Amino acid sequence: MWRTVALVVFLCAIARTLPARGAPDPRPAPAPPAPAPTAAAEPPPGTCFPSCREGFVCHEARCVSLCNPPCPEGQGCLDGRRCEDTPPGRAVYEPPPPRVRAFEDRSHALIGFHLGFSGDVERDSASAELASTYGVNVRSDIPVAGYLLLGPLLQFGAWRADQSPAPDRNYYADIDFYLRARVPIATASTNFQVWAGVPIGISFDFLGEDVPDTAAMGFGWNIGVLLGGAVHFTPRFGLFAELGWLQHKMSHGSDAGPDLDFRLSQWNLNLGFALKN
Repeated sequence: MWRTVALVVFLCAIARTLPARGAPDPRPAPAPPAPAPTAAAEPPPGTCFPSCREGFVCHEARCVSLCNPPCPEGQGCLDGRRCEDTPPGRAVYEPPPPRVRAFEDRSHALIGFHLGFSGDVERDSASAELASTYGVNVRSDIPVAGYLLLGPLLQFGAWRADQSPAPDRNYYADIDFYLRARVPIATASTNFQVWAGVPIGISFDFLGEDVPDTAAMGFGWNIGVLLGGAVHFTPRFGLFAELGWLQHKMSHGSDAGPDLDFRLSQWNLNLGFALKN
């Protein structure tokens, strides 16, 4: 009998541990998955991100001072940060205007057409007439003082003796230092400058026709004196003219005898454009 009672007690204990059919599960439900991170929202066009600090305002997606652009008429820039109606007797801070480089401190580049008038040419001490020379030149100047400019000058020219039948043209290339003393003249609308200059440097000469046993490329030097002037219509554009005298001395080596020497002397005219560096 006692065995039967023990079996019934055992079965009842097991039944109590099982959940009833249809009853809710007492265990807590699992937590839902965390949402995936999303990209930060892009700021609307024309806004500033991050926001501007105190004393600045967002203008066309850029942080600018509240006093730049300048305050409207009737207002002043107070404490250098904000625009307010100007109280009577109160000092107003206005930011200084941007620095403008004076005309005499500006640097320019000049690009010109080069014309050498008829002159003299010596070939191994034998003189002859020199036909017109045609070429181009370019230079840049650096103001070392208000009235003194220094810079490089590169020049190319095609020359020949004035003979009949006309010989082929030879070609020279000059690499010079150009020292100019000038007077700048600034006006309200147009700027001017006049100068006297001395170019001096080395020259390379290339023969246009073959000369037996003679090097096609020669080497020498050049020097000149030039007077000129420029009209600057805007800070970036102007015209210039220059007139003066120029001399070249060049020598070509020879394997069969004395070197072939040339000396060119002629008046020159340069016309071209003055551009802001």
